[in-house]
Amino acid sequence: MVETDVHPTRAVHHKLSWADRATLIAAVLVPGLLGGVQGLGNFLVIPFMKDFGAPRGSVIFLIEVGTLCMYLTIALVGRILTMVAPWLIMFVGALIAGGALLLLSVAPSLALAAAGFIAAQSLGLGLCGLIASQTIVVRRAPERQGTVSGAQTVALALTGVALPLLVAPQIETHGWRPTVAWCGVAVLVFLPAMIVLFLRTRSEAAAAGLDFAPDERSQSDLPFDEAVPSSLEILSAPAFWLLMLAIVPVAILAQALAVNIIPFYAERGVGLKEAGYVLAAVGAGAAIGAIAIGLIVDRVHPAAVMTGVAATAVLGTGLLSLQLAPPAPIFVVMMGSLAGIAPTLNVAVRCYFGKAGYAPVVGLVGPFLMLSAFSGAGAGWLRDRLGTYQATFGILTILMIISMLASLLLLTRPTRAE
Repeated sequence: MVETDVHPTRAVHHKLSWADRATLIAAVLVPGLLGGVQGLGNFLVIPFMKDFGAPRGSVIFLIEVGTLCMYLTIALVGRILTMVAPWLIMFVGALIAGGALLLLSVAPSLALAAAGFIAAQSLGLGLCGLIASQTIVVRRAPERQGTVSGAQTVALALTGVALPLLVAPQIETHGWRPTVAWCGVAVLVFLPAMIVLFLRTRSEAAAAGLDFAPDERSQSDLPFDEAVPSSLEILSAPAFWLLMLAIVPVAILAQALAVNIIPFYAERGVGLKEAGYVLAAVGAGAAIGAIAIGLIVDRVHPAAVMTGVAATAVLGTGLLSLQLAPPAPIFVVMMGSLAGIAPTLNVAVRCYFGKAGYAPVVGLVGPFLMLSAFSGAGAGWLRDRLGTYQATFGILTILMIISMLASLLLLTRPTRAE
């Protein structure tokens, strides 16, 4: 395949058929609904402590292991997706997630309960998550990849908002075991059906020996017209490392801000209720930002979008460090721009590595994003060591300058024509 300066995201936006529209909607809903499994862990800490007599730290650690294992699963799934139909991987993931939740609901010990939750999160979300659904989008409607990715980000956020309203009352009324069991049954009933009806194609189903009702032929029926890069080829590409230097700091900053906004206000004498208003505004800004940047990155070079996001973050962290502006609007604007990391990353990977390289490259990105899982605690540790959040924001500013420079260098790299 020949590299060229033609930017794939400037492709003509053809009108989608109803079958394609249904596929893209399902690609948003399935990982969005299953994403509630991750938030479910927040409600299990206290019940696990009471039922199993376990200390708080041990329970939280076991729940967080699921997140780390999920990133490792994503690395493996990225390579499997080059050999197995994405919808089939998602189908297996949904079955594992539902079965693991049922196991969790009847677990007699903390070890089995933790195993059920870790399996639901690491295998369920790893297999039936964003990487597989985005691979379907890349093959079927690549010119709308950023838009769909932004919608997926919003769907995950909305799940996080709705989950407390639905799960907490059920746990209080019926207990955590029936609630988790109902979640498992819902996953087993609804998600496999959505995947089979909307996310598979006839050719893929026939190859798997599961040829259901006929479906319209689409781009995802077609074989790759390019070679799938090996892991060594990916890791040897300068574009991959520039992409990591551009994206990973953004993920680190986003998680650091999300975890530390309330402590930031608490040390200024602002109560939880007042800080909650800021968090609500930040959530709304993130939802708007994810959709807006998803639409933009389908039409503008992803490296240019990354540069704009990093520049906004440099300005925001710099103002917070120097205390030159009210923090609330800065948090809202910054989190709104940082929320565009997912659509920007997805489009950038396809732009630089092509359709065939999308899944294996995103799989290799997963372990690097594990760093962001510790950034909230890391920012808190820096505040304790340095004495103020202002000094912490100063260090984060340096990190975002690195991201901005990497994004500018990425602009000079040739993209791949599709």
